[in-house]
Amino acid sequence: MYTYRILAGPLLALMIVFAVIHGVWPVFPAWPSGLSAWLAGVLLWVRTPRRQRVQVGVLASLGLVGLFWGWYNGAPVDVVALIDQNHALLSMLAAVSFLRLVSMPDASQKEAPPRGGHAYLRTLVGIHLFGAAINLSAVVIIGDRLARQGTFDKRTAILVSRGFSSAALWSTFFAGMAVVLTYSPGAELPILVAVGLPLALAGLAYTYAEALVTDPSRLAAFSGYPIHFQSLWLPGLLAACVLLTHVFLPHWSVLTVISLLSPLLTFVVFGHRRGCRRALAEVRQHVNLHLPEMSVELLLFLAAGVLAVGLSSVFASFDDRLPFAAFTGTTATISLIGMVGLAAMGIHPIISVTAVATWLTPIHPDPTLLAMVFLMTWGIGVASSPLSATHLTIQGRYGIESWRFFRWNLSYCLFMLILSAILLHLYAWLT
Repeated sequence: MYTYRILAGPLLALMIVFAVIHGVWPVFPAWPSGLSAWLAGVLLWVRTPRRQRVQVGVLASLGLVGLFWGWYNGAPVDVVALIDQNHALLSMLAAVSFLRLVSMPDASQKEAPPRGGHAYLRTLVGIHLFGAAINLSAVVIIGDRLARQGTFDKRTAILVSRGFSSAALWSTFFAGMAVVLTYSPGAELPILVAVGLPLALAGLAYTYAEALVTDPSRLAAFSGYPIHFQSLWLPGLLAACVLLTHVFLPHWSVLTVISLLSPLLTFVVFGHRRGCRRALAEVRQHVNLHLPEMSVELLLFLAAGVLAVGLSSVFASFDDRLPFAAFTGTTATISLIGMVGLAAMGIHPIISVTAVATWLTPIHPDPTLLAMVFLMTWGIGVASSPLSATHLTIQGRYGIESWRFFRWNLSYCLFMLILSAILLHLYAWLT
């Protein structure tokens, strides 16, 4: 079983390198990055859980059926697109994983945990910020500490679920943002962050207020995680660098900038702390041992790329049969409600995002408005879905059935949908 790691890790590192070269120098083709991803995916297939293999197989099969349908009806088959469809997205996810080396909170610290409502709020905001930087790793690190303290009950599960999922509304390091920037090219990143961050803060405030009103006694006894916010300076620096680079080099995609800066800043900071030799050793270990851990995301997004190409062929045969004549605040809200509803039924947001982005291409929707819908779908849909990676992780590690989250988060999701609808209409009216 160790053989696949030896080859898969370096292949994923090459995927990042080739993607950055293509992003900086477009003359260099994208397919080497995509091919590296596919080769790594083949090697990692055996270590992917059966449930995910079935899902990946269904997505890829649907995409191939769509390709055959389009070919049968005269649409061209783009083989290169099959290879490199989501290469930039996957490269960004792999690159961000390097942040774990320098920004991960210390799970072994021995200080006494904080208690009470203040500790609940601090832990809620902490998992939100750490999750925004190091993704699902934050759920495991903080969740394990809370479980050891004997406090992983319904209230804690809600905290982890909402605190983490709401980061998808604005974080440039989240898979959701990578998907959005891939399927709504031209979206304005500063606007997305400016809209998503207040929406996420409103969700956190709602969660804290709900706990304060419905369960004050348990909140007073809550034993939280000792978050140290000074360890967030690197993700903050990276976010600032990404935004500044996007302003001064707008022809560089955000995915390229993140893929370049994440490993680079990690190496510089780690080298400053412990020396270049130790930094190289840690980076090498991360490539060989930890990059292959993204096997589920890798295969899912590769299959989603096949689905996207297949859907493009299918929709090309539909002529002008589209659900909307124009993409307005109202139609954006309808799309959001429908996509969140699909997520609640267990359909991963990337599937609905891929389908809707491809379907609406002929009417040329405002890319920023479309991206807002996709980000809101991701942030709210993850909280409502019993089959999201977040809830399946909580079920597997802490024994809380994932189907409970639909009921527990129902009022929260309705609240977030109302706020999202207001923001979508406001943006559409202003523009």
